[in-house]
Amino acid sequence: MSKKILQRLGLIIVILVVILIINNYFINIDGFNVSSKSVIMAVNSLSYIYYTNNISTSTNWSLVPGGLKSISYSNNQAVGTNYLDDIFYTVNPSSPDWKQIPGKLTDVSFDGYAMVLVGVTPKNDILYSTTFAKGDPAWKQIDGKLKNVCYSNKQLAGVNSLGDIYYTNNYTNPDWKQIPGNLSQLSFDGYDMVIVGVSPKDDLIYSTTFATGDPAWKQIYGKLTNVSYSNKQLAGVNSLGDVYYANNYTNPDWIQIPGNMLKLSFEASGNPAAAAAQPQAKSKSKPKPKPKAKTKK
Repeated sequence: MSKKILQRLGLIIVILVVILIINNYFINIDGFNVSSKSVIMAVNSLSYIYYTNNISTSTNWSLVPGGLKSISYSNNQAVGTNYLDDIFYTVNPSSPDWKQIPGKLTDVSFDGYAMVLVGVTPKNDILYSTTFAKGDPAWKQIDGKLKNVCYSNKQLAGVNSLGDIYYTNNYTNPDWKQIPGNLSQLSFDGYDMVIVGVSPKDDLIYSTTFATGDPAWKQIYGKLTNVSYSNKQLAGVNSLGDVYYANNYTNPDWIQIPGNMLKLSFEASGNPAAAAAQPQAKSKSKPKPKPKAKTKK
């Protein structure tokens, strides 16, 4: 093999290595913008926080610094509240630098793509913020009272202290519609238009028609006290603290994940919120052909 060929091969290898390094670099940066793996964040009865992106029967949880009673994970970020109802936010929750957000909330729902935080106060008032990450939440109140709230795609679903269920398609100025039924907790996806909820008897039910006023609830096999829906999948906790996951919410084949938790937040890879956050390529319009000059006969 000639010296020139060897030099060219060496140059090609160097270029390929540089490309791989650059690609890996940008993937790491883009990890803030678009989640690439399914993630569960959970808290236990002692307020310990856990994180995993390896959901299986042999899941190894990573213990996360801090102490929280509730957690909401989205797009490699997390928001949670402690037993004093203090609010905390972090980027990169597997190794967090928690920042306290002024205010008091008992329940939170967080969208890390739209950067919207909705929460419920100790008096069941509903608040939202789009500036919390800057340290000044400038809370705005939403009409109504709930004990559990879930935000998705500019919409809200929630449960009040009586277990009544409400939905609105405009979170900043809601025209609440009561949905027939009674739930203790719910998880809502405003892209798939799915509500999955837990009944007072820990039964699981779901609806895809709730926005019409007729939920036509369907039961899901199993019993949980806390459930989280994402991209047609479920994760949840039962009354004993056992953790379960299913890759099909309508007909689940539950697998038990090692661990004992109180509440969790689940985000599946490829979820609609992540897809909606991707910049859309602009289609270039073809220039209109110029009219041809008419030739005189």
